[in-house]
Amino acid sequence: MITGGRVRSRSSLDLCDRPAGGAPSEIWAPATDPADTLAHMTTSPTARQRLAALHRHAAVNREDFTGQNLASTRTSRLRFTRCSFIGADLRHATLDGCWFKFCDLSGADLRGASLREVSLAGCDLRGADLRDTDLTGARLGSVNTGRPPLGLTDVTGARFEGATLRDVQAKGVIGWPPGHGGNE
Repeated sequence: MITGGRVRSRSSLDLCDRPAGGAPSEIWAPATDPADTLAHMTTSPTARQRLAALHRHAAVNREDFTGQNLASTRTSRLRFTRCSFIGADLRHATLDGCWFKFCDLSGADLRGASLREVSLAGCDLRGADLRDTDLTGARLGSVNTGRPPLGLTDVTGARFEGATLRDVQAKGVIGWPPGHGGNE
């Protein structure tokens, strides 16, 4: 479920929107409800288009992006909770300042992505490809679930070759590579 997104609807009709009979076409009738807007679309927007259309700080909850092509997606400061990005293609995506809480990014391809100031709490990044990714100012940590083990972020087997890890904070992260700051 995506909440907090913008809905773009037409508030007035152009003359070219009227068929020969003079009445406005149902397809171009002004939308008053997001459901109306979606009902009149001929093709569904791709996941990449839906994410790009969201404004800053919009919440994205329990969405399944498993295996989807999200390469070069450009968005910022979204709040992802319990979303699945298993095996998703996020190469060269711009996700600066986004929050990920209890998200599964295992096996995701994030090569060359910009994850500046991203927050990953209680996320699974096992086997993720983070080569050449910009993680400047990123925060990787846990979520206090009230029972051990706490909601820890797991980066076991993730690839970090060539990644920018300047000012990364990684506390209580499973599998954090030695020599990369954070847990040391």
